[in-house]
Amino acid sequence: MNLIQSANRLFSFFCVSSVWISLVSAFGPVLLCKIGGLPLDPVACLAVFLTTFAVYSFDKVSGSKEDLLNTPERAILAKYPIKKLAALSYLLAIILIAATDVWRLPCVLVFGLSGLLYTARICGVRPKDVPGAKSLIVAGSTAICYAGLIGGPWALYALTFLVIFIDTVLFDMRDIIGDRAAGVRTLPVIIGRAYTQMILLLANIIVYVFSPVAALYGVFLIAYFRRERHSLRYDLLVDAWMMWTVFMLLIMERPQIPFF
Repeated sequence: MNLIQSANRLFSFFCVSSVWISLVSAFGPVLLCKIGGLPLDPVACLAVFLTTFAVYSFDKVSGSKEDLLNTPERAILAKYPIKKLAALSYLLAIILIAATDVWRLPCVLVFGLSGLLYTARICGVRPKDVPGAKSLIVAGSTAICYAGLIGGPWALYALTFLVIFIDTVLFDMRDIIGDRAAGVRTLPVIIGRAYTQMILLLANIIVYVFSPVAALYGVFLIAYFRRERHSLRYDLLVDAWMMWTVFMLLIMERPQIPFF
């Protein structure tokens, strides 16, 4: 096994175990603070990391039919006490926020409860099976968590909602075959890839109003994933949208070296 194969296997494990999505999600508050001109809040970043790990880990061991079809590699998680680790992570997030600023606690609770609502059955129906509900639930709860934890203005809530909405729909495009086979009616399943991309482009135009740099990266994502790509590329590029945007902003802020 060469170095590239080893790196791919390691990255795949980080993605499946929710470590990667938790790490890149912690850049969400960082990006919002930079765009909003707010001081960086390490507590908010840590709380997002812990809460994201809890919610996504619990979802990955829920064993839904479409998840097993779309990402069969999740079967490896059966070897680990994922539910216990998820519960511990969520508890630590609650304690952290309650100890620092109890008024921010609802932001963490909403994000966690949305994860339970997402997979729960209400009158025999899961919210994730309702057309469009998945993207709205994930984007809405994430916006409340990220922007709420840093006390940002409404514009940061809107930016987060739009970025995460596009993020989740791009993953729905990746999972369109498995979702269709499982009877899950996501946006791409209902209207197809072409019309879904048009909706994403329109949403990204609004992103431009709040952050031209984030919108520039969004155009790249929508164009690049107009065709099917390897699953790990979605994790590396789509899930890490906010992280790469932060790096782009840092590069743009770097002092230029004068030439003589």
